[in-house]
Amino acid sequence: MNPSYGNIPFRDTFWAIPHWAQVALYIGATLAIAACLWGVIERVRLWMGGKSETRWDRPLTRAGRLITYGLLQVRVLSQSYPGIMHATVFWGFLALFMGTVLATIDYDITLPLLGVKILRGNFYLFYEVVLDFFGLFFVVGLGMACYRRFIKRPARVDPDPKFAYALLILFVINATGFVMEGARLAAVRPWWAPWSPVGYAVGQGFLALGLAEGALRGLYLGTWLFHAAVVFVFIALLPRSYFMHLLTTPLNIFFSKLAPRGAIAKIENIEEAESLGVSKFEEFSWKRRLDFDACVECGRCQDACPATLAGSALNPKAIIVKLKRYMLSGDTRPIHGEVIKADELWACTTCMACVQECPAHIDIVDTIIDLRRYLTLSEGTLPSTAPMSLQNIERAGNPWGLPPTERFAWAEGLDVPVLEPGKPVEYLYWVGCSASYDRRNQAIARAVVTILNKAGVSFGVMSEERCHGEVARRLGNEYLYQMLADENVGNIKQYAFE
Repeated sequence: MNPSYGNIPFRDTFWAIPHWAQVALYIGATLAIAACLWGVIERVRLWMGGKSETRWDRPLTRAGRLITYGLLQVRVLSQSYPGIMHATVFWGFLALFMGTVLATIDYDITLPLLGVKILRGNFYLFYEVVLDFFGLFFVVGLGMACYRRFIKRPARVDPDPKFAYALLILFVINATGFVMEGARLAAVRPWWAPWSPVGYAVGQGFLALGLAEGALRGLYLGTWLFHAAVVFVFIALLPRSYFMHLLTTPLNIFFSKLAPRGAIAKIENIEEAESLGVSKFEEFSWKRRLDFDACVECGRCQDACPATLAGSALNPKAIIVKLKRYMLSGDTRPIHGEVIKADELWACTTCMACVQECPAHIDIVDTIIDLRRYLTLSEGTLPSTAPMSLQNIERAGNPWGLPPTERFAWAEGLDVPVLEPGKPVEYLYWVGCSASYDRRNQAIARAVVTILNKAGVSFGVMSEERCHGEVARRLGNEYLYQMLADENVGNIKQYAFE
């Protein structure tokens, strides 16, 4: 029983709810939470079936990213309409969830164990007005989502029925909450009713329709039972529905890569490695599996991808979604050729635009490169002129196969100092293959040298310079990249520069 507080505002938790319904509530909540936890455990087992990967370092930095990109929705808000839409739904949902948690603590913990009622007095009035406004924002956000996905229908979002069901269940949960609040306030008519502005307005509507106290109590009980049933279904099915991203996306943000965005993981001990790249799903790490599960199918990566915009076979969203569905369905088909086509992988320019835009911080390019590594190192199936370029890099030190003796032909007539061991300089000018051999880019190299000389900057070029091999790495030839990197690093160590 709720205590009486006279004229002091307080939350009457089980107003007009019979004892049997209260018992049913606790039983239903226990079963729903148990089903939810079991589903989450199954999902975690699915992720942890992947290879190990260290993502537990720098916990404070990771927590800061979670607050910035998860709670504050910074990357989501980079696009106006969808950003405001999603942030409104997210913050509304979060506020209502926290309100429910606080009400549970108030009634089931602090009141029976400590004799303290949290939701009373001025704090309760603040609680009511805040939740009402967040609930209203939540409904507005859902309306914006419906308009965008099913009326405006941009190419990057799918008008799939599962999204309609997701939006509908959220609306029903929120709307029935307002109906209950309105019926209770209309029946009891406490002086603090206007502090629940939306519920108060709904209640005034019920009174205008002529509903008496008995009808309002019946409406409240019926809506309360329906609301509880819908909430329990929502909780129980959360791990098996689109709503799983409420857990996977924050987790993925927390465990996201802290290294520079373009950094590519090295294949350690490549000479002895059992697998080169990813040939089958079992070879993905647990973090990559979490990546797939965190995808919300928003399509931002698709809109940002230059290869997609150019009409190529690549759609980064499609690659991640296909791997997600492959994982969740227990599919056993070969990934290469049947699930992911080779031309999809080779169309990627590894520009990282998709990774920059992804609100879930999915390492899409890393997945593509892992799949490429298998095609390059194990199958030897590179596209078009790529094999020749890699052969040229290995043989001549540049992708075009031009003579190494012509690497510094661009410097003819300029005073370009060449580094010598034991003679320190301030800067080593790494010219690169394009500026060394491409006539248009040679003008850039010449201009840089002219500026450095006129500015009196101490610098030099390295006579042993050759291709850095990054293009080989991004095409999947990690072996060639590591060979070139070791050679270049060894040469660089001969010289002293700041």
